[in-house]
Amino acid sequence: MTFKDAWEKMLEGRFVRRPSWKGYWFIDCNGRLIMKLASGQYIMQGDFTQTIKNTFENDWEVVDDDEIF
Repeated sequence: MTFKDAWEKMLEGRFVRRPSWKGYWFIDCNGRLIMKLASGQYIMQGDFTQTIKNTFENDWEVVDDDEIF
């Protein structure tokens, strides 16, 4: 799915990722985009150059609930 579709899913409260990722992205209750890395680290701010590049990709997917860590 496109990032636009992924964004809409996050607005619905879903978690999304690209297929090669172990982590995922979501929108918190304050409307902030949060990235949860496979390491367990949360990213909420910083250099988003790579993040912005990912938004141009069309392979986004919704994360199954049993994969949320």
